[in-house]
Amino acid sequence: MISIQQLGAMDLRKEKSPYTQYHKDLKTNTSREDLPSYFHIPYVHNGYREIHKPWSYYVGSVFRANLESLNVWTHVAGFALVLSRLWQTVYERDFADPHLGPLFASFVSFLLMFAASSAAHLFSHKSITTNCVLFMADISTIGLYGFGTILNHYHYSVPLTLQGTILHQYAVPFGVFVSAVVCLSGGAAKVVYSNLQSKIRVVLMAASIGGLYYFSNIPILYRLIYEEWTDVHWYHAKQYFYFHCTAFFFCSRIPERFFPGRFDIIGNSHQLFHVAMVLCTDRHLDGVLADVDNIDQSAHTYPGYEAWAGPLLLLVILIDAVIMFLFYRLHFHYLLPNSDKKKDS
Repeated sequence: MISIQQLGAMDLRKEKSPYTQYHKDLKTNTSREDLPSYFHIPYVHNGYREIHKPWSYYVGSVFRANLESLNVWTHVAGFALVLSRLWQTVYERDFADPHLGPLFASFVSFLLMFAASSAAHLFSHKSITTNCVLFMADISTIGLYGFGTILNHYHYSVPLTLQGTILHQYAVPFGVFVSAVVCLSGGAAKVVYSNLQSKIRVVLMAASIGGLYYFSNIPILYRLIYEEWTDVHWYHAKQYFYFHCTAFFFCSRIPERFFPGRFDIIGNSHQLFHVAMVLCTDRHLDGVLADVDNIDQSAHTYPGYEAWAGPLLLLVILIDAVIMFLFYRLHFHYLLPNSDKKKDS
């Protein structure tokens, strides 16, 4: 027979088992006061996850209510959306057509951006180093995303009056440069201006990403101003609108700015920023695919980079990787306290 003392000992061992502790940890969020200031998000008080937990802890946490759950799932949804649009495009069009090279390269850039963002938010509380590296990758793929939109707009959406101009001919090489600038600003934002309340950080990010976006959309703005609107123009206009929604939510931190602590888990500006980004991408693809179908091949002039879209995308990735590595080395000396180097690496 099992005595009462033995039953008590069995219950105690059960409570102390790693499996039980793992699920107990998953159900428990923490507040900003329990974390280093590096992880503090303005106007968000609770819903944080603990740091230095096993990788499995963060994977399991997306199935619980915390401040990162919806950030992960919104960009998982974006990834699934782009993947479905890619599948439909491959099914309906000739994959071997060299003029579709920029389009398929842009699909790759969009998928990388959504995947990197999901991973960054998934493991954002693992450690300072993990957070820094993954969000540098996240920001660099935003530059990659912008490069994909440049490939599309300057190959398929450019009006006849701009074809053959210097802008048209050198748009893609300049796009490589501005995409690298976004990655550079992202590294500086994470390492040098890591405080999320830093105005310099916000200006740095907004200026670099905004510059990339407006350069990409010169052909679109030209068409919206000087051409008679059709359904295609409405697609592009909606894309333009949703991008400015992303900028508004990213910079303003509304609504949580006015109600601190009320939108910690759901409804905060970063989640709305993600939703607007997914909608912007969907409308961008609507407009570009319509432009591909409406191109008059006899009158359209290509800038000559269509066969090089894939290698150019790889070049941007390699440049971003070098920039990220340099900031990764810098963050050990600039961001982490000497006493925490081993702990947070």
